[in-house]
Amino acid sequence: MADFDADDVAQWLRTHTDFFESNPELLTSLRVPHPEGEHLISIVERQLIAFREKNAQLEKRINEFIGYGQHNDLLADRIHRMSLALLRSVDLETTLDVVRESLRSDFKIPHVAVKQWHAAAHDDVSADMRSYVDGLDRAYVGPLAAYESAAWFNSVPDALQSFAYVPLGDGESFGVLCLASEDAARFTPDMAVDVLERVGNLVSAAIARFTDDAERKIDEIG
Repeated sequence: MADFDADDVAQWLRTHTDFFESNPELLTSLRVPHPEGEHLISIVERQLIAFREKNAQLEKRINEFIGYGQHNDLLADRIHRMSLALLRSVDLETTLDVVRESLRSDFKIPHVAVKQWHAAAHDDVSADMRSYVDGLDRAYVGPLAAYESAAWFNSVPDALQSFAYVPLGDGESFGVLCLASEDAARFTPDMAVDVLERVGNLVSAAIARFTDDAERKIDEIG
């Protein structure tokens, strides 16, 4: 009689799928180790445990998807509120106040600064900082403060641990949205920046409503 090893037995059972239909008593009489203990249980019990484990994993994934959806809905609501407030803004000063308050209150970002270097509102921003922002092809997030920007916030500069820089403008930058936190995990290099960039686009369009008119007046006077 030929010797059989475990692989041979497994292969034989795969090719004889009706074996347990012909020998149903084996399903209750065979014993296998419990996955969380040393005692033995029937194959039927082991299958039930496997099904429960699989269901638990599926339930966890479903809950994660629900959590992602709720998180996205919350972000959409916050951006919607900001959009409505910006549409109601009647001047540049009110627009900037809305941006700062929305990011602090709704998005829980403790430090917010908006700097501009167009003709209508030229903030004190160094040439190096302007060049840095112009060179960004996406929002920067991470632990490094660019040039003089750490001094723009009402905080001890050394206490700030993470930063975000979002260029403002369409093609050519006319400003930057700067965010900072004492929490090193608030803005990290591996985080997605799509929401920050959408906020940046929204802020850029809101500011441009007033700066474009102001710059045309400056040109007319000149």
